[in-house]
Amino acid sequence: MQELFQESHGFFKVPFLTYLLGGILLGVGIRILLLGRYPSFSAWVIYVCGFISILAGIMMFNFDKMQTTITDRGIKVQFGIFKKFIPKENILACSPFLYNWRNFGGWGIRRSGDNTTAYSVVSTGKHSIRITYLNKHQQKADLVISTIEEEKICNLLKKVNPNIIFD
Repeated sequence: MQELFQESHGFFKVPFLTYLLGGILLGVGIRILLLGRYPSFSAWVIYVCGFISILAGIMMFNFDKMQTTITDRGIKVQFGIFKKFIPKENILACSPFLYNWRNFGGWGIRRSGDNTTAYSVVSTGKHSIRITYLNKHQQKADLVISTIEEEKICNLLKKVNPNIIFD
């Protein structure tokens, strides 16, 4: 498997802030759980707050980066522990797309009203691509991926599979 292109974007423009906030939440959560009670709180409130802080910290570390990779076998997008791979044979079309967070309800892994799935991050602005492909049930589906290299990705996909329609 030959890697042709790889692009990574942090969820926020300043990833240091994500790590700082995640680290603070983890630290607070661990401190609350290990040190136990504070005089004005009951124990279960302290444990719930600690658990929520740790969970929020872990989620911030996990979902900080989105990575798009094109290989000679297809395209893969990964957001934290969630991955989506589309084989080159299943890709029908690729086109630049202006991402509007209102259509998808924000950033992250989202679905729109027309059943399009989006993997998006704030740091790329409105830049993205729309890929039309055949899903595992051989039905047409759309995937929107945030990127600042729209033309390059679509051209590489066309190179990998000449049958792709480039809009």
